[in-house]
Amino acid sequence: MVASYRFSRRGFSEDYSHDLPPCAETGAASFLRFRPNCREQQRSPQGRVDFITNEDGLRDLPKELLLSLPNRVLLLGDSLVEGYWLREDQAIHSRLRELEPHHYFINGGLRGSGPLFQARRLPELIGGYQPQEVITVLNETDITDDQLACAVAKDSSADPRAWEFENINRAPSWPERALGTVFRGTKFEARIVDFFAARRLNALIAGGAGKPCDPCAGLKSLKSSADAAKVQFRALVVDRGASAARELAAPAAAIETLQECLRELRVPFFAIRFEDFTPAEENKYLWGAEKFLNPLGVQYWAGKIHEAGAPLARN
Repeated sequence: MVASYRFSRRGFSEDYSHDLPPCAETGAASFLRFRPNCREQQRSPQGRVDFITNEDGLRDLPKELLLSLPNRVLLLGDSLVEGYWLREDQAIHSRLRELEPHHYFINGGLRGSGPLFQARRLPELIGGYQPQEVITVLNETDITDDQLACAVAKDSSADPRAWEFENINRAPSWPERALGTVFRGTKFEARIVDFFAARRLNALIAGGAGKPCDPCAGLKSLKSSADAAKVQFRALVVDRGASAARELAAPAAAIETLQECLRELRVPFFAIRFEDFTPAEENKYLWGAEKFLNPLGVQYWAGKIHEAGAPLARN
């Protein structure tokens, strides 16, 4: 069953409605697509899979049950962590529980989100779930979101919401709306969406919107304790970065910059770099031929994170 949601001017224009499954998009409570307490089924190459979120929009147990479990580790990331199109038992947090049964890994993954977006929500998640450790799982698509945020930020104290800006806060032009309607459900729909998204992004960068973010700015004197790292994590990812135009063309350099900042604050992380894989390996360990998250790849990444060492000793 598909429900129709009408967004306000804060998101899509009032004369534009967009059909979404009830739990099609999840995110923090400040996002219009936030859907707590969702229950739906999603289509995937392995058939229909259940998608259930708790009261905070996490694809995991209710908060009360999570708080009753010992040795909680919060995993942050995008759809790779969330387990988009996978069964709950196939997601990274479930695989890590099998490998490290003395810890409980909380699924803090939200599709389409980069470290900037995740950091905005970190104080809420730490206060609400009181994890003993936080691990950020990075991949290069995260960095694209963050560099867009740097481009649209007015200054380093702004609240750049790249994911919201690119996916929600814009009214489609009439050509995009018309073409999207005509070709909806066909193989051309994704190409149309990609074309107009790229055009908007290129125009934004060419216009010089925002100002460059300075990597690790103001963090040299920060104490390297775990508590300080958690408190300062949001400032870290908002302030770090470089020219959006340059970094969008070089995601590998951007992810290295973020790793340097995370190491400085001793924030545990695990990085996934596409350039380390051949096309065949990327298809096997990241996204399959049908562009769905690969269960075999998720199991592989869980093993790699486990090999990195016990959560409290990573990096």
